[in-house]
Amino acid sequence: MVIGPREISIYDPSAIQPLLGFSSLTTKGPFYDVMKKSLHLNRDKVFHRQRRRVWDNGMKESLATFSPLVEEFTEKLLAQLHKQNGEPIELLRYCSYYSYDVMSKLAFGDSMGFVEGKQSEVAASILNTFNSSLSAMGLMYHMPWYLMNTLGVVTSIAGPMKEWQDWSVSQMKQRIARKDGKADFVGHLIKNTPENTAGLELLYGESRLIISAGSETTSSALTFTLMQLATNPKYVDAIRKEFRDCVSFNCNRPLPMLDAVIQESMRLWLSIFFAPQRVTPPSGLHINSHFIPGNTIVQMPPFATFRDSRNFVKPDEFVPERWTSQPELVLNKNAFIPFSTGPYNCVGKTLANMELRSVIARVVNEFDLRLPDGFVAEQYWDGIKDQFTAGPPAEQRLSFVECES
Repeated sequence: MVIGPREISIYDPSAIQPLLGFSSLTTKGPFYDVMKKSLHLNRDKVFHRQRRRVWDNGMKESLATFSPLVEEFTEKLLAQLHKQNGEPIELLRYCSYYSYDVMSKLAFGDSMGFVEGKQSEVAASILNTFNSSLSAMGLMYHMPWYLMNTLGVVTSIAGPMKEWQDWSVSQMKQRIARKDGKADFVGHLIKNTPENTAGLELLYGESRLIISAGSETTSSALTFTLMQLATNPKYVDAIRKEFRDCVSFNCNRPLPMLDAVIQESMRLWLSIFFAPQRVTPPSGLHINSHFIPGNTIVQMPPFATFRDSRNFVKPDEFVPERWTSQPELVLNKNAFIPFSTGPYNCVGKTLANMELRSVIARVVNEFDLRLPDGFVAEQYWDGIKDQFTAGPPAEQRLSFVECES
């Protein structure tokens, strides 16, 4: 489908590897030039390969510290839910508080204190500012490259995005100034970055990446999964039965229904709607019997791919069993790439899965999920915003009622 002067959108699942795979001849598109350089926001394949190695090594070295910290904040979240005594709460807000606290602790060594209500006025303001800037990011993605770059300059001078950028830079500056040699993930990045102006600018850009990608996507995924469970309570019972006698998500036995519910929720409502933007090589690109001219901007929307009947039977229905007892409902398993694929796949997917499994398993084990009277599922799902990340309806409330022992 042609969507611009030299831009097309592809819905053929066989295009995934030619466009996104490790052997793809494409490069990233002009959207990735909008903001300051980071692992994610750059178009240089050599630079990305070298920097990705630094990130991957840092993740491996820090992995052992992730699980206990995730569980610590899950405990804090559960404590707050118990305090509500079944009163309805704004679901997205609590999921955001959790994901931002985990991110800030793992990345910069200090929690923002959102879950326990101990956040500073500055932290609260910045969270609101960041949420305000997401709509602008979603708008920028669909602009012509020349307007995109212009808006990128403007938003770096003033406005909500400028406030958020300045704050994220300040977090990295404070972390660099500590010089404590702490063997955490960001400490690894600092240690493996040149001590010059270009190196500092790279770390500042990656601070923004860590804060946004490490929190907002997880928040949306948690919200969507809990809403799916609230509207499909039989899976609450199934996970609870499966999780019985487990102390944490990291128990020594498989939890297939827990994983299936999370996967199915991500298939229907991915945290990021926008399609990764690629540019074909100057010589063009063949995909099956089709030829795409050189220097064409190409995108492949994951939302459409995950709901394509060529890939999934009953594509618009929530059927977790397709990942367990009914594999025949998955026609093309390679089409399911919630964390993308190829060299640009999500570097934080292990941490994201930890957070999702920890919260969903523990919440379901201790609470029944109850929707307010008059709730209409279609209105909720139709109210999701397509912006830089998927935006769940912020006003939606959910009650967490303690299970009878």
